[in-house]
Amino acid sequence: MHLFLDGNVFGNGPLAQLVRALAWHARGEEFDSPTVHCLVIYNCPYCNNSIYPHFYLNNLRIFFVLLERFVIIRYFYRSGVHSKGVFYMKNEKTVVAVKPDGIQRHLIGEVIKRFEQRGLKLVACKLAVMTEDKVSAQYPDEDWWYKNNGENILKNMKARGESIEGINPIDLGKRTRKRLIKGYANKPILVMVWQGANAVSIARKVIGSTNPLTADVGTIRGDFTIESYELADSLDEPVRNIVHASGSVKEAEEEINLWFKKEEILDYSLLVETVLYGSDWGHVQE
Repeated sequence: MHLFLDGNVFGNGPLAQLVRALAWHARGEEFDSPTVHCLVIYNCPYCNNSIYPHFYLNNLRIFFVLLERFVIIRYFYRSGVHSKGVFYMKNEKTVVAVKPDGIQRHLIGEVIKRFEQRGLKLVACKLAVMTEDKVSAQYPDEDWWYKNNGENILKNMKARGESIEGINPIDLGKRTRKRLIKGYANKPILVMVWQGANAVSIARKVIGSTNPLTADVGTIRGDFTIESYELADSLDEPVRNIVHASGSVKEAEEEINLWFKKEEILDYSLLVETVLYGSDWGHVQE
């Protein structure tokens, strides 16, 4: 099999076998060593994506895109009708953690249920202790973190009609981090890795906004706590908002490395993935 740049890039691995299987399906033939000529294009006519290189296997009408570590496969009808669609990054991962207050509230099962119902796949899970070192790594002693956290606090203060004149967001961020270390150190936390298309953004929607008081009804934070920034401030405690979720793909990767070894991330299939990511299912038999 000859692919772009290097015929041995995929060798006899899962991707190579998948391309062969698609080749058999598209051609209606059986052969052991198909030669596939591949063209790389940077301005895809099917999804208008010009950032990552796309590979189009012309003779088989099979199209796949290589995005960083993810390989997303899509093949088109033999009729030549090409759909302009979204390519689902079903291998995207995010970290979701039930915080100590969520554990005390017996909400572990509810949190897991919400993510299962949404269609994400649990690929790692562990009950761990939030040591001071772990808390410090999770919430880094960096000006950018202080600034981001402090600006969010200022935004909420302004929305409540409070004066924010002369308040330094970095000072607010440092106060938050101090509270986090005090409030979370030496307490249990359930850390999970969920996988699926748009996992990071979906997880953020499922849990709701950081301030539970403004979180939408239907989100975890909007449904299961009466907490607010004001209440947390009065107790000099971190906001007890039940659950954490990674804010970006990069942040998720860093948090996965913080909490899990490579061998603890499982790679397995779910039957429901056929429905979520495929199209040839559910037909009524004649």
